[in-house]
Formats: sequence, C-alpha cells, structure tokens
Amino acid sequence: MPESELYRQGIELLRNMYGNEVGDLDLPLPANDPAQKEWTAWCYGHMMQERGVIDLQTRALTAISMLTCIGADELIRTWAQGALSLGCNADEIREAIITMQIYAGFPRIKQALMAAQDILKE
Repeated sequence: MPESELYRQGIELLRNMYGNEVGDLDLPLPANDPAQKEWTAWCYGHMMQERGVIDLQTRALTAISMLTCIGADELIRTWAQGALSLGCNADEIREAIITMQIYAGFPRIKQALMAAQDILKE
C-alpha cells in the first residue's frame, strides 16, 4: 500500500505527540498489517488535522474527556502525555477530567485523575 499524505501527516503528529510512530494505536497486529496505516491515516491524519475545525489542543482535551467517561485509564495516560506535547498544561487536562463528573460520576473521575497523576505532576 503506498503511503498517503494523510498517513505521512499522521506519522508526523504521532512523533510530535508521543515521540514515536504508534502513540495510542499500539494494536496487537502482525508486522506490516495495513490496518495500522489505515488507523494512523484516519485518526491522526484526517480526524486530528485535516478537518481543522478545532485546534489540536481542543481535540486532545476532548479525547481525554471521552476516555474518562468510558474508563480507558491506560489511554488517559497516553493522551495526557500527548496533550502536554501539544501545548496543553496540566491544569487544563485535570479540568477536562473533572468536568466529566457531571456525566461519569465521582468514582470514574477519581480513577481517571489517579491514572494521569504521574504524567501531570509539575
């Protein structure tokens, strides 16, 4: 499969956010499985950049909020690191998590804050 421009943009963003070409898309797939490139192009090329309606920091905070609600604590840690790399600060990330108590409840918020605490230490 030839590399698309969206894939190249996705790889560049992953490197900026996470320092690698995988980020949160660490899928348990065989080497060279086309799904990895498809997800990179779609998630980090198209959704995170090409749409361009909201900035990358807002997208990262939105992802953290959603991950908080569904209980994806491992991904909260990954996205918190990525959000910091994009220019968000620890207070903004904490606030994105805390705001979700309206929808997800206190126990979920506590778990999410605990998941991100090492990343958010200043």
